[in-house]
Amino acid sequence: MMWFMVDNAGAKSGGLLLCISPAVPYRAPKRGAFEGGDGCSRAETYLGQGRPGFENSNERQMDHTNGSLLNSGVEKRLRTEPPDFEMCREYAVSWIQNMGRAYAAKEQSWAASEMNQQMLLNELQQRENVIEHLQKVRVEEQHKMQQDIYRLERELHMMERLLEGYRMALKESNRAFADYRAKCPQLDKTIYRDVPGSGGLVLSVTELERQRLKREEEERRNVLIIKERIQVFEAMWSQRFKVHVEGADALASRLLKVGDEMKYMKDLTVKRKLGREKPEESADQEAAQESAAQDSAGQDSADQEAAQGCADLEMAEVLVQAETEG
Repeated sequence: MMWFMVDNAGAKSGGLLLCISPAVPYRAPKRGAFEGGDGCSRAETYLGQGRPGFENSNERQMDHTNGSLLNSGVEKRLRTEPPDFEMCREYAVSWIQNMGRAYAAKEQSWAASEMNQQMLLNELQQRENVIEHLQKVRVEEQHKMQQDIYRLERELHMMERLLEGYRMALKESNRAFADYRAKCPQLDKTIYRDVPGSGGLVLSVTELERQRLKREEEERRNVLIIKERIQVFEAMWSQRFKVHVEGADALASRLLKVGDEMKYMKDLTVKRKLGREKPEESADQEAAQESAAQDSAGQDSADQEAAQGCADLEMAEVLVQAETEG
């Protein structure tokens, strides 16, 4: 009889301990044995019960060699022979091979289950990582959303305060404008006016532009005319001023001469006091009187010329003012 033992420690490593017990001594059956050379022992019978491939029939087989039973009517004992070693060895090898194949199949199924378990564990780990990542992302999104909500609430409060300030400023400006309008009322005049005598005709943009260009052209012509008159006036009065400057220079030279003569007269007066001759004094007095008369005549002529220049200047100003108003 033989059996198999697998320890718990060697289950994962795939170790298989095969133990074959010594052959059990054969005992003949009490009621006869099987005939023929294909008989088997009790151990083989017990061994063959576990596998369907072994012949494990306990039925008696008839011996057909002689073709009939004995005439005496006594049951013939079946002759049994013990199996030889080669047959037992073949059975053992077949059993070991079957067990090896079964163990290999179990090892393969165990490896497949182990691989499936590892795959499931990996997938579970991945899903846990994904779940953790999603939870982290959800928490971050909630935190960010909460921050955005706080920020928007702050901005909303700020805008409310700003709008309230604008409302107060608008009310204050309206009140101030109402006070100003009450103090300084405005006449009711239309912004857009019709063309006089046209029965409600309103000027177009082209017509307004044409009138503006016409006014600008008239203003340019007036400016040119005023410039020409100013140039004529400047030329005329520059000549007159030149004459007046020359007269002033002549008067200055005469004044110098008069100063010299006055100095000379003072000297004569001093000499008279000192008792100089009278004829010389009389001659000097006559000369001084003549020079004083000439100076007075020159001064009168210069005053007349200045008065004439002032009159001409006033006349030119009147003409320029008249042209400007026209």
